[in-house]
Amino acid sequence: MENTFLATPRTARRQLIALVVGVAVALAAVLVLVRGRDHASVAASPPAAPTAPAGATVSAVPSTTPAVAGGASPLRLAQGARRVNGVAVGYPHTQVGAVSAAVEYAAQVGSTLDPTRAIQIGTAVTDPVSGRRPAEFAEGPADSRRRLGLPVAGPVPAGASMTLGPVSYQIRDADADHVNVLLLGYLTVMTPAKGMRNLVGVFPVPLVWSGGDWKMVRRASDAPDYAELRFAPGSAQAVAAGWLPLTV
Repeated sequence: MENTFLATPRTARRQLIALVVGVAVALAAVLVLVRGRDHASVAASPPAAPTAPAGATVSAVPSTTPAVAGGASPLRLAQGARRVNGVAVGYPHTQVGAVSAAVEYAAQVGSTLDPTRAIQIGTAVTDPVSGRRPAEFAEGPADSRRRLGLPVAGPVPAGASMTLGPVSYQIRDADADHVNVLLLGYLTVMTPAKGMRNLVGVFPVPLVWSGGDWKMVRRASDAPDYAELRFAPGSAQAVAAGWLPLTV
């Protein structure tokens, strides 16, 4: 598959990299990534991602997701038992429950440019012992808006949006109460000035079983970025790298 990121002029490529760093910082508000490092490991990709209005509940992946090479059956995601601040929470204490929580949480966090909304999401999905102050959750969307050339404060401008749609997953470092869920997905960013940009990224979501639900926790400062696992979802390379498909 043609890699349009590699085909872009050098200046445009640098602009995309800056944009990607901003998106990683946006996720950092709840994914607790280390500032200054792009743990999202994202690059441009031709396929379009599902889109949704800012602040809307985002479907993790359409039920029409095609089968991938290798014959792996898609993992059917569990539904949250309830909603807190518009986020589905209350997942089973199982591996499927953990993956389901990771998909919902990452899709919510990665689909807002509204700092106030980010605080609401972060309050719902993070483990209180992680020590995150509510104001910290607003830093990611504010930084992304700055990098996108949007006003940092105030309502999200008309025609501007960011949508993350996880498509595949992997499991790392799992025990009964801890798991690191890796998500491979499409990130779509739209601005009035530059239109739509489609990206593919690897998004680590570390979770702990806390208070009767899966909650997100702080990533270690030396955690890997998993850049070597970034491939087009559903491609032969992605399957060979261990990515497994999702469905709702």
